[in-house]
Amino acid sequence: MNEGTLLFVNFAVYSWLLLVPVMAVEARELKGALSVSTGRAGAVSIAANLASALLVTIAVFGAGWVLGWLDVIAEPQAGEGDLAVLVALGPCFFISVWAETLVGAALLKPVSRDLVHAAFVRANLLAYAMLGIVPVVRFAKSLVVNGRIIW
Repeated sequence: MNEGTLLFVNFAVYSWLLLVPVMAVEARELKGALSVSTGRAGAVSIAANLASALLVTIAVFGAGWVLGWLDVIAEPQAGEGDLAVLVALGPCFFISVWAETLVGAALLKPVSRDLVHAAFVRANLLAYAMLGIVPVVRFAKSLVVNGRIIW
């Protein structure tokens, strides 16, 4: 594995560890926003999030591979890995919303695609906030414990 790919290991770990709470949050949003049953909302959330998580993981490791090929060297265990997570949140949010809308619209055919899209945007705002909290807390911990952020 090249250095650029290692830079995004934190992102992949955080996103897969938070997958279950993210699925629950998104299922709740789908149930409330689209007036579907709890079981249906849960099934759609699981399918959409598994597809999205796989796609986003491939995307960030692909970006890392390109950075490694360009000889970008970073230490994933230090602040650079956490900074990479924060930078990756933006594009990955849009990839997730796109992928989840595709899956959700296919599984919820009677519901308007626009409503499905809006529900996934709202759900992903909270999901990505959960992902963003982890590196921010790690920065704060580094600052408090070390008196500075360790790069």
